[in-house]
Amino acid sequence: MNNNRAKLISSPTSMASLTTRINGTLTMVIKTANGFPFTVCVSPDMVSRITTRQAAELLTREITLFSRTVIGRIARSGYDPGPEEGFWPQIKDDYLHKHLNATKEQFWRLIDNYGKWESFADFLQTDIGYDVDTHEVSDQITLDYYCLSGRISSSKTIHPYTKFKKQSLGVFVEPANKTIPIFTSSLMADISAQNYREKYGVNLLPHSILCLGCFLYGFVKENRGDVVESGLLNDQWRVNLFNDDQDHQQNKLHHFTIQDCSEKQYTLTGCHEVHSPVWV
Repeated sequence: MNNNRAKLISSPTSMASLTTRINGTLTMVIKTANGFPFTVCVSPDMVSRITTRQAAELLTREITLFSRTVIGRIARSGYDPGPEEGFWPQIKDDYLHKHLNATKEQFWRLIDNYGKWESFADFLQTDIGYDVDTHEVSDQITLDYYCLSGRISSSKTIHPYTKFKKQSLGVFVEPANKTIPIFTSSLMADISAQNYREKYGVNLLPHSILCLGCFLYGFVKENRGDVVESGLLNDQWRVNLFNDDQDHQQNKLHHFTIQDCSEKQYTLTGCHEVHSPVWV
């Protein structure tokens, strides 16, 4: 079994999730704690886009998670394949089956390729359907972001951050290379959390980030270069926190960059409070 799948399935963490775009519909896959660990949901207003009207009416009466409508479940690959080759629909409907099957395939592709995509463009195309070569920047939806948090007193790898102070939590930084790991889903963050637990003996959990640019700027400003020198997105792409132009270091919205393996550079631009952050 793919190591990422094994880590994900064996993790004790519950309610971690991954949101991806399936044929234009944002679909959330949640690792629940019951016998069906991967629950698939969409927002209530999107149910009618992936099913017939009658099926949509039935589904919206069913259970919800995170204010989203549950439409089915994905089997634990290699453990308990479902009756529809790896998924259970909440109700019988051909359109719903098609969406669940597409979700299952995309979900496992995202998990299997985590940390080893051929390019950042390939990841964006798969996860949110954004083609860097043909789409306008305005077509790019904002990714979700997470860091790893833990109790400040539990390890020297956990560092204080003002916005986490009320929860008595700090942010994990990889001490070997002074890198702050960041992720585009809490499921991916949980996979890495297990690796860091094994390496440093520290208990870590995914923690949501409202605005990636503001978070990176604020954390680096508080902790300086003796703690963190760069970011690492999804265990693969180094995020350069500042450029060489000192005049731009006060601009927290335009100096976080990714250098892809193809030598293409992406810059994080935008702010959650003003305009959704995207990579351009």
